[in-house]
Amino acid sequence: MALQLKKQLLYPIALLALMLLALPIVYFFTPTTQRRLLERLVVVPCGVGAEAVADARRLFAWQSIGIASVDPNLWGLQRYEGSDLVKGYARAACVPGGPLYFETRLHADIGLNPWDVVAYHEVIYGLKPWGVDPTHPAPREPLVLPLRVAELPRVVALASFSIGNASTGFNIAYDLWLKRRPDTSGAKQGDMEVMVWLHWRNATPAGIPVKVFEVPTVVNGKLEKLNWSAWLQRSVGEGWVYIAFTPPEPLSGEVAVDLSHFVGLAGQVLREELGWARETVDNLYLMSVELGSEVFFSRSISLSWRLDRYLLYAFHPWVKQEEALLEVAAEKR
Repeated sequence: MALQLKKQLLYPIALLALMLLALPIVYFFTPTTQRRLLERLVVVPCGVGAEAVADARRLFAWQSIGIASVDPNLWGLQRYEGSDLVKGYARAACVPGGPLYFETRLHADIGLNPWDVVAYHEVIYGLKPWGVDPTHPAPREPLVLPLRVAELPRVVALASFSIGNASTGFNIAYDLWLKRRPDTSGAKQGDMEVMVWLHWRNATPAGIPVKVFEVPTVVNGKLEKLNWSAWLQRSVGEGWVYIAFTPPEPLSGEVAVDLSHFVGLAGQVLREELGWARETVDNLYLMSVELGSEVFFSRSISLSWRLDRYLLYAFHPWVKQEEALLEVAAEKR
């Protein structure tokens, strides 16, 4: 009798043991409980120290800061390269584990307009469409650019910045380049530039405002729903489309935005305003994520600002936008 009772008890005990063993496996592979964040890429604080200085004789000065490069990038002065009409410098510098400083002191006795961009002091992650310096770091997993729009993870960017002095118009903005072909031969007709302006003074994007979108945005740790305006310029440079997004007013401090969502909104603008097909946008390649300040012309330019933190978070595509933003906002510093 005792032996029979033991046999009867063995089956439920074994079943219970199997269920307990299976629970962690089921938990791990359930989508709602999977590890949501694929990777957290720290661009600033700088991984390595660097100093990059550009002037009229050297308009571009790439320097690695770890997983990205900096470039003072005086591209708007190319007509005056080597000229004595432009004096001064643009500088980007940091020490290992420290913030990134941008400083510009230029005097230009040249005939440009106040709306002309003379520089884009920038941090470059990925492949810039016009070429890459040999010292530029390769993109990291899981955000190995170029990457098709349809294959992008949810990319949330966080930037913490402060402004020093500014004697001319400028912005602090992301610049995303999307191309039909993942090469570095430049941007052309059928390609797209998407800018996300965080802060600006005495400046407006190119083109005209065409739409307004309510976009969840984290400002200094608080999730807000802001009405972002979309600006459209149908053709820029060699024919690429330009789209810029601006919040209702300039943002300051620490700001987190979902860059992949803005790419999606840009696609919506292209479909509704220019008749592009969804497949056309999905098959574009995101070449680079750049963050910096466009500097607009004045004869005397003095500008300084500091980037204390800059991180790119790659989430699984199935993670909802607000959940990803809240996770970034709640992260311990």
